[in-house]
Amino acid sequence: MALIDGRILLGAESLEIKPEVVPKLKETEPTIHESEHKLKELEQETEESEAKSKDMESHQKEVEIIGDERPCPQVNPPADNKPAANGQSSTDQTSTDKTKFVEAEGKESIHSLIITAKLALMADSRLFPYDIEIDAKGKDLVLLGKVTSDSEKQTAADIIRCLDGVHAVKNRLKVNPNASHGLVVERDKIITQLIKERFEKSETLQAVKFEVKTEGGVVTLTGSTRFQVIILEAAQAARQVPGVKAVNTSTVRLITAE
Repeated sequence: MALIDGRILLGAESLEIKPEVVPKLKETEPTIHESEHKLKELEQETEESEAKSKDMESHQKEVEIIGDERPCPQVNPPADNKPAANGQSSTDQTSTDKTKFVEAEGKESIHSLIITAKLALMADSRLFPYDIEIDAKGKDLVLLGKVTSDSEKQTAADIIRCLDGVHAVKNRLKVNPNASHGLVVERDKIITQLIKERFEKSETLQAVKFEVKTEGGVVTLTGSTRFQVIILEAAQAARQVPGVKAVNTSTVRLITAE
């Protein structure tokens, strides 16, 4: 097949093409190229849109975006609700003020979202015993540590997500039914140490040298003395240490003078 003098030769036959048709065929070539170019641009935009959509889905899986599907938990009120001297309730005094405080020098207060979150967790008696670490990535907070139940894990996340300024919470708390055991052991060691320090301040108890052991907040005193009143003094000194639930003195021996 060949084009000669406006004729298309097909074997022995020929097809005549008028001269005015040839320019029109040539004019359609740029239009075809433009259409192909636009088609490639549309395909590229589609691929970029799909990539962005996948990135957003991946981010949503990694971070729990805050929503209002659950109400904010109510922090347990303190045991001793004394009225404020100025007539305001303790609730008004402890409520979070969203305005920035200004010091006497006129400088703005320095605050941190991580510290705010830690204080909020310590204000709840259910979470107070646990050492929960908080990591921040901008306004997204990550909870790290151990609690003893799923409900405590959820409560911690709910408290943090309701704080002003928090965008999202990633809850990495691990549930371990034995998590509180280590905390109790550590607390017992502190109680024992505080009781011994109190005994050291008394010449009488320092001379007797009672042994002190604490398990689950229950203090057991061991030793011997001639005077029962000294046992009472030791028990009362131990009683004043925060966290003590009971004082057992049954293992203290009363001895008689020889």
